[in-house]
Order: sequence, then structure tokens, then C-alpha cells
Amino acid sequence: MRDRGSVFLLAMVICLAGLAAMGAAAAGAVSFVPPVHYPLGGKPADLASADLNGDGRPDLVASAGSGVDVLLAVGRIGFAPASRIPLEHRPGAIALADLDGSGTQDVVTANRDGTVTVLLGAGDGSFVVKGTYPSGSSACFDVVAGDLTGDGVPDVATATGDGGAILRGDGTGGLLAPLALPIRAECWHLAAGDFNLDGRLDLAASEYSWDEYSGFAVLLGDGAGGFSAPAFVSGRDTDSSPHGLAVGKLNHDTTPDLVALYGYEGGSILGFLGDGTGVFTRAAGTDFSGGLDDAWGLAVADLNRDRSDDVVTIGQRPGGYSGTRRVPPGPPRIYIMLSHVAGGVTFARTSFLAGRVPGEVIAVDLNGDKRPDLATTDLKYHSLTVRLNGVLPALTGLSPARGRIGDVVTLTGRHFSLRHAVVRFGAATATSYLSRSDSRIVVRVPSGTAKGTIRVTVTTLVGRSAPKSFVRLD
Repeated sequence: MRDRGSVFLLAMVICLAGLAAMGAAAAGAVSFVPPVHYPLGGKPADLASADLNGDGRPDLVASAGSGVDVLLAVGRIGFAPASRIPLEHRPGAIALADLDGSGTQDVVTANRDGTVTVLLGAGDGSFVVKGTYPSGSSACFDVVAGDLTGDGVPDVATATGDGGAILRGDGTGGLLAPLALPIRAECWHLAAGDFNLDGRLDLAASEYSWDEYSGFAVLLGDGAGGFSAPAFVSGRDTDSSPHGLAVGKLNHDTTPDLVALYGYEGGSILGFLGDGTGVFTRAAGTDFSGGLDDAWGLAVADLNRDRSDDVVTIGQRPGGYSGTRRVPPGPPRIYIMLSHVAGGVTFARTSFLAGRVPGEVIAVDLNGDKRPDLATTDLKYHSLTVRLNGVLPALTGLSPARGRIGDVVTLTGRHFSLRHAVVRFGAATATSYLSRSDSRIVVRVPSGTAKGTIRVTVTTLVGRSAPKSFVRLD
């Protein structure tokens, strides 16, 4: 017979193991509520997110058609209609940074005619055009912003048909003449991060030259605007350049890693683990070559809160011919690659129908619940789509279903979100909460509740439940 101490210790071990398993299950679950669409002023090319008006909520910015659209966060989970800023030069890629040192975010666009436009933020969500600057090339494909020269002022790096360039910031939001980057071939995508942990920004740049380069290069910054000779990192064994690059943390160390998207010939998502010196090694378990539909758009974030970043991309089965019969393209899907760290890094893939035709995707916490949400551009409908990460609350019962103001009512259901749930009796919001759990809320019927039959709902940071009927008595 075991002594009481042994029995207690065994019980504690079993309890802790159960809690760990529950936590792992919770961390591994990822779902998104139904999408919400926001119209834009033109066909979108790119999007970004930051707090533009100082209210603590991330807002959205999109380059669309011949201008930039700004969508400010309103309420708990929504966005105001887009405010449009027309531009003289048609924008493509977009980046956000405080270029003039005012403490507010500014906008930089890479334009299709080889120029870069700066829009200075006023701190209230409005912007004015500071100027448009040549990049030294006939076309700009991508843009990143950060202090690349070590003077405390953000600079701009562009990916161009001639390789790339740095446009130094002058501290007022203006940009100086471009300085060529040591990129050896056509560059479509850039990513910035401190790859060798020396406190200075480095760059990863896609390189493509027929039968010569088909991967990306790592350029280590010296903190003064200079960069090392490019260290080439091979990707797929095909003559293709990455269609997206992103920095993340794929494993549990402190060094930045890289994710490369190869969009054609079946599509591939490849992870590259950094060693802290600027050297990257391909993680074999992350290759989906041949198993992922042709893909575009790339975002990296910890979607399931397991301390390793996951990957989001968009794919579509390409059209073609089966014999003499033409096969149309398949519907676009959003692919989620959940990373797992156990003796290496592997991706577990899942996907769902996009419903529209997404072009770009970002993953950012839009509602403040510490879970990255998704925002995508919609190419066909000229809009943005927001998908919040989580599960809608489900209200399954009220007890009693009749009562007077001040009476106690128990709501039962699921996914009530302990801290953030708001109960409404028709247009009246409950203010007296007696107890809360994820499946049960006890409240008093609030003053202002209308007489007769009204609808009771529970609203969390991901949305509102279907209503249940309640009768307010005299």
C-alpha cells in the first residue's frame, strides 16, 4: 500500500500531465470566424497594419488602384469605411514607419514606375504626401523601411528590376538619392531583420537570373548603410525565385529564421533556420513541393500560441487541360502551415476556401486578444477581408427566460471568453455580472431593457452569438 505522500505526488503528476495536455490541445487549435469585407477604392496590391491614430488599436492601410486606402479600427472588432488618398504614381508594395520622427506612422509605397512615395501621418489617421523619389530603376517590386544606416532615422530599401537600392531618410520624411544594394540579379522581394544579432538591420533578397540564381541572398548590414557580399541560399531545385520572403521564429531559440514561398510549379513553403551569425539552413520538414497548389501571398505569425511561428499563404489549383478538355482553375484556398518543434521543425498543413480571390495576406492581432488575425486583399471585388482568429460565442440557454429589471438570469453556452464577454438585453447592456466562465454567465437584467420580448446576445472579441428570446415583465 502506498503512503499518503506517494499517492498525493502521483495525483499531482497526473493532474499536471492532464493540464499540460489540455494546454497543448488549446494551443494547437486554430479557427477563424466568418469573414467581414470592407470595400476599397480600387484593385488592391498590398496591405499593412499599425496603430495610425494613437488609440491602441491596429488600423489597416492598403495600396489600391491609383491611391492608398486607410481603414481605422472602430468599436471592438470592426473598421470604419476606407478613407482614400489619391496618388499621382500608381502604388504597389507598401510599408509603414515613423520616417519624420513625429511619433506617428508614415506610409511608403513602391510604385510601378520605379519611384517611391512617402505619405506623412498626422497622428489621427490622415496623411499628406511628402514627396515622390526615384529608386534608380524602372520598376519597384517591394519595399521595407527601417534604420539601415545607424543614424536613428528610418531608411527605405527597395527591390527592383536592377537588384535594389537604399534611399536614406533625411529625418523630415524625405528620402535621399538611391544607393545600389549588392544584389546580383532581378529582385522581387525583401525582408529585414537582425540575422547575426549585432543590433543592426540585415536584408534577405530574392535573386533571379535565368540558369544562374534561383533562391535568395542574405546581406549583412554594417549599420552605416553598407552590406556584405550576398550569401546565396538555395531554395527549390528549380529555376525559380521566391515569390515571398518573411522573417519569423520557427523554433524556440532567440535567432530569427526565414520563410520562403515558391509560388509556381506546385508551390512550396520552405523554412530556413538561422544560427545567429547570418547563416541559414533549410528545415527539411517544411517542404510542400508538389502538394500545395500554386501559391502567392505570405504571412508568418504564431497563430496557435505555441511559441513558434506558423505560416499563411494562398493557393489555387492551376487551370490546364485533361486530354482535350480544358480544366478551369480551382477556387482559391487559404493555407495554414502550423509549425511543430520536436527534434526539428515541421509544418502541418490545413486549408479552407477563401470565398473570394485573395492577393496578399497579413497576420496581426486586430482585436487585442493576443491571437493573430488574418487580413487579405480581394482582387476581384476590390476589397479587404478580415478573419478574426477564434470561435464565435454560442448562447444555448437562458434561465429564467422571463423576468423583471434587476432579476438574476443565467446564460449557458460555449466560448464566452471570460474577460471580454458583453451581454445585451436588446439595446440595453448588462452592467452587473455576478459570475463568469467560458460556458456560464450570471447577470442581472439591466435598466433600460425594453418591455415585452427582446433578444439576448453575448458579444466577445471575435463576434456576437445568435440571440435567445427573453420576456421582460412589468
